[in-house]
Amino acid sequence: MARSSQVLQLNRDPRTVIPESSPYEKMMRLMLWTMIMFQDTGVALFLKLPPTSIITDITPDSFLFTDDEHHAPTPAPIPPDFPVPLLDPKTRKVDLAFLQCVWKIGVFTQQSICVPRSVGEHICKSPQHRLHLVKSYRTLWHTFPAPFNSQHSERFMHDDPRIAKQLIYLSNNFYHPMMLILSDTNEAYGVEMDIFGTLEAAHEALSAFFAMHEMFGSESNGFWALQHRSFEVAVSGTY
Repeated sequence: MARSSQVLQLNRDPRTVIPESSPYEKMMRLMLWTMIMFQDTGVALFLKLPPTSIITDITPDSFLFTDDEHHAPTPAPIPPDFPVPLLDPKTRKVDLAFLQCVWKIGVFTQQSICVPRSVGEHICKSPQHRLHLVKSYRTLWHTFPAPFNSQHSERFMHDDPRIAKQLIYLSNNFYHPMMLILSDTNEAYGVEMDIFGTLEAAHEALSAFFAMHEMFGSESNGFWALQHRSFEVAVSGTY
């Protein structure tokens, strides 16, 4: 899938390859690539393989285009059964912010965790390196636009179900890599497992899973990746 998307140049900044296209088309390309990249990152993370979606010229600024930055022709009518919320400017702005957050987590995970593990290296090369990774990753959270940078214990209880699911998705995906960083050991260079940090990160990741089940009931059954990741976090944290 990653290779097919690269053939379609989805890994390219839409402002560069299709500058005169509509904001909707730019968003669709960014959405497709971000989700493909993040799926590829998840597979690489679970199987300790090198990511195949690491080459791209998309940056955080790629998600900041506006509706009035071009004069493209009016797009063709959208079929009635198409997901209309994506056409709403306010929803599109929030979705782009969400995609930017997912993209940032994916890039950090690829570079800091997937690549070293894919060649048999430890995530943390020294205690100082771990401190740097943890600080950089936590700082990344604070670069997320509101409401995705909230750390309030009730942040999942959002009035908008769409945003609530996005908050849950982000939290679960953010704290899994954090747990891996804190649980990494490298005895040769004095890196020991941070037990309390690992358990805290696992707790945060699992809290998102239980929030999904509590808020959306049987609907959460469709989020199998969330469940699979939560199970791995629970088993790894317990071990």
